[in-house]
Amino acid sequence: MNNKIVNYLVDSGKITCDELDSPLRKLVSELTDDDINNIMNKGNGVYDNTRESIINDICNKFSISRDYLSSKTKKRDIVSIRHACHVCLYVFTNSTLFDIGNATGVTNHTTIIHSLKQCNNKTYLTAFVNGVISSLPYKKIRENYYK
Repeated sequence: MNNKIVNYLVDSGKITCDELDSPLRKLVSELTDDDINNIMNKGNGVYDNTRESIINDICNKFSISRDYLSSKTKKRDIVSIRHACHVCLYVFTNSTLFDIGNATGVTNHTTIIHSLKQCNNKTYLTAFVNGVISSLPYKKIRENYYK
């Protein structure tokens, strides 16, 4: 793990190989895995990718309650936000489709598959979802959603 932090510092241009002398090497060797992950994510605006925090951020962004997001309403604006929430949970977490459904009040994983496919098939929805994804400060776990 020591090489991971050294490579990050050198690759990011924060320090040159020549400047990385023995005191810094000693310090790096004493870091824990948690310390290394905190250093690498600091300043990148990367938050903890939890289902709860992502859902709360989306609800806050669109000024809707979590209950309203999880409701069975078929209003287009809420359905679009719900689709965006499903895609964000898929992209930003390692959650299974079942877990994403449970977190958003959906009882069937095939509903999540439908959301992911809709976001790829409808141009207006794809643009909307990509805008939501780019506005959230989370680190992507998966690059692409369903094709």
